[in-house]
Amino acid sequence: MGEMRGSAVILRMTEYGDRDLIVVMLTESSGRVDVIARGAKGSKRFSGHLGLFYVVDFLAQSRSTGALATLKEVRVIRGFIGLSQHLERLATASVLAESFVKSSVSEETDPDAFHLAVSSLARLDTCDAEQCLAVMCHSVVHLLRLRGVLADLWHCHRCGVVLDGNHRVAFSVPDLVPFCPTCVSRTQPQSLISGTAMRWLQTWYDHWDLSVAGRSIQDGVVHRDELWFLYDQLLLPALMSLINGRIQSAAFLQTAMGRGSS
Repeated sequence: MGEMRGSAVILRMTEYGDRDLIVVMLTESSGRVDVIARGAKGSKRFSGHLGLFYVVDFLAQSRSTGALATLKEVRVIRGFIGLSQHLERLATASVLAESFVKSSVSEETDPDAFHLAVSSLARLDTCDAEQCLAVMCHSVVHLLRLRGVLADLWHCHRCGVVLDGNHRVAFSVPDLVPFCPTCVSRTQPQSLISGTAMRWLQTWYDHWDLSVAGRSIQDGVVHRDELWFLYDQLLLPALMSLINGRIQSAAFLQTAMGRGSS
């Protein structure tokens, strides 16, 4: 890898030995980058600049192929202090961070994912507990779209009829393929959502602006229980299928939101 510098958001930090940290970052120019911050614990050089969900400028160097790069310099650009002030925000941010980490390829350019991660954390930093689920759903919709999982939300997969949001829509899970009411009985899909929820999925898909997500709660259009259903029964299974594994922090979010076992 040689020398690498740029902007990144820190999505995971793990203790390594007595003094070091393994830092997992999503960078603007090189996708996921894992580095070792030697002597980070108790270091004045890194003090105040290494933190979970921090957006930073960094410099890392690697001397051999396959070895972890060493973090040489880091300067915090932005820290999302509000995430740690509310359990719902922190739990939602944890699920999103894990989703970005596990769905990103090391050292492959991924600027859209970087900007989505930063904007998602920024939105969560100031939203109330009621809006966390909407921001979560909106962010995951765009992550799945970036990863090529979510393609067409406007036509029935079987007959091609336009899904206008006036009727309930069925989805097969985890591939998130939609079916119109006429084709439901033929396909036996696993999840059925209201026309209103379908319109919000389509709106989230069309708009990168995450402020749109909060309006689903503010306007009283999508009920909190319906948002949880969208996340838990549609989007989370699609994420787990994408990464071919579990989202470990999903249990944390479930507890924070006061939900029972799925």
